[in-house]
Amino acid sequence: MNNIKSNYYASNQCSKLMGIPEVTTCIKILFFVCIFSMAFYLFYNQAINYKGLFPSDLPEHLSFVDKMVSGAIKAPEVGFEYTVYAISKIFFISYEYAAIILMSVIYTGMVFIIGWMLKNFLMISELKVIIFSACLISVSAIYLPFFSQHLLVGPGGPNVWHNPTVLMIKPLALLIVYFTLKGLQEEKSFYWLCSSALLFISLIYKPSFGIVFMPALGIYVLINYPKNFKSYKNVLIMVFPSILLLTYQTFMLLNHGDLNNKDPVYISSFAVLRHYTPNVFVSFLQGLAFPLALLICHFKKTISDRYLQLSWLVLIIAYAEFALLVEGAPDRVIHGNFGWGYLVSMQLVFVFSFIELYRWTREVYSINSTFIEKLKIQLVWLIFSFHLFSGLIYLTRIFSGGSYY
Repeated sequence: MNNIKSNYYASNQCSKLMGIPEVTTCIKILFFVCIFSMAFYLFYNQAINYKGLFPSDLPEHLSFVDKMVSGAIKAPEVGFEYTVYAISKIFFISYEYAAIILMSVIYTGMVFIIGWMLKNFLMISELKVIIFSACLISVSAIYLPFFSQHLLVGPGGPNVWHNPTVLMIKPLALLIVYFTLKGLQEEKSFYWLCSSALLFISLIYKPSFGIVFMPALGIYVLINYPKNFKSYKNVLIMVFPSILLLTYQTFMLLNHGDLNNKDPVYISSFAVLRHYTPNVFVSFLQGLAFPLALLICHFKKTISDRYLQLSWLVLIIAYAEFALLVEGAPDRVIHGNFGWGYLVSMQLVFVFSFIELYRWTREVYSINSTFIEKLKIQLVWLIFSFHLFSGLIYLTRIFSGGSYY
């Protein structure tokens, strides 16, 4: 790691002498301007100019703002609507434009966080950060049109474009995992405070990530810190405010939400998934082919990586929730609202799997490795490229006004 850092800083100093940083900074600024503009265009069309195209959940959420603020609707998750309301009143703009600006900023922030993590973990150049970030926000489930026309529902995907509350918690999820593991490693109050606050905020916007993250974190600590009672204490303190909020949200959901009926939730194996895919297992492989390939081909290093350990635990619990739990209201069964945590966890697994793949590639090609080892790396990169190519097809569909399904 020290050699990597010294090489990175040496190349950075060389670039400064050659005047390259100014060019890199311009490219970086241009990249984020493009990201913000792309997001603004999409959310503008979703909120204002959709006219039957650009389908999303955004107009429905905007229709709830006045009702939630006035108390006509009592909901367990009010963060998005109240934030839109506040922005609208502060800047004297419509709810639609408030949501467009909010979502564009949040999406750009998520891309920035992904880039920051890539640079922090890999010590790579700014240009590589930009390229890799662009790839990671573009990937989707592998598209198999002969199997199913769906690119999101069924296989899932690490990038979700149509649901505003999911987009609000995705950057928070990345930071929560980062700060939590830093807290466990370095035992500094700052990291625990950050992770606790971010987890609490994420529940306000959407509980989907929190309800799968907290049990996954409990399992992670039991596996990796079996006799470290200080870690148990820190984790309990960190999640305690969120547990209180989640208890209140559950009460609100059962008494005022859409699940207010005799059987609010029931267990049924793959009921929602089977509605959208002819084969649940094939769809699972479509969505996770790249991280699964890395896990199989590079098992020891992958399973020992702290970030991948926790991310995979979150994903396993989230997938079990998605596969087994169904909303009781007949008109909401196929909505798959227990699947949002799975979609968020997919992003975690993709980001940290890509980081590990790049490390592995750099390590193997810096020494005289075996042909088999290089072949395995090339296979994993090839599978990642399938996700990327499919994601570009998906982006083309969405930005031309097509369905997010």
